[in-house]
Amino acid sequence: MNVAQQLINGLVLASGYACVAIGWTVLLGAARLVNFAHGQLYMLGAFVAWAAMDRAGLPYWASIPVAVVAVGLLGVAMQRLMNRLMLEHN
Repeated sequence: MNVAQQLINGLVLASGYACVAIGWTVLLGAARLVNFAHGQLYMLGAFVAWAAMDRAGLPYWASIPVAVVAVGLLGVAMQRLMNRLMLEHN
């Protein structure tokens, strides 16, 4: 691999880490709560992208939006379920 490719790989990896860190920072600042589900959803997105490439035969660039939509829908479903459970107990 050449140096330019390594720099691009580093920037891509660092931007992913930065997105996770920003999510933690926003949640900590708003709710004074540390939520480690960000890392789990981040890894789930990686597995969904891998599955889209491996099982569905999608190219890398097409698997990323699939993973974003899939994990986003899961996040919405989890939020609705948790809100409903919290409202039933209060």
